[in-house]
Amino acid sequence: MDTYSLQLLSGYRVQTRFMHEAFIEPSKKYADIIIPEGGHNEVGINLLTILTEKHLREASGSHHPNTKRAADHSLI
Repeated sequence: MDTYSLQLLSGYRVQTRFMHEAFIEPSKKYADIIIPEGGHNEVGINLLTILTEKHLREASGSHHPNTKRAADHSLI
C-alpha cells in the first residue's frame, strides 16, 4: 500500500469513523426510516419517493397531481 493510501486510511480511522460513531450511529435510534446503502439503494429511494408523493397528494387533497411521479407505483 502506498503512503497516500496509508495516510487516507489513517485519517478515516482517526476522524471520519470517530465522527460517524459519535454522531451518526446514536442518532439512528430517532430516525423514522433508514435507507441502507444511502444513495446507492435505488429500491429504497424509489419507495421513499412514492410514499412521500402519496403523503403530499393526500395532504393537499389532490389525488391526480400534475407532477412527475416515480416510475413504479405498484408498491402502493
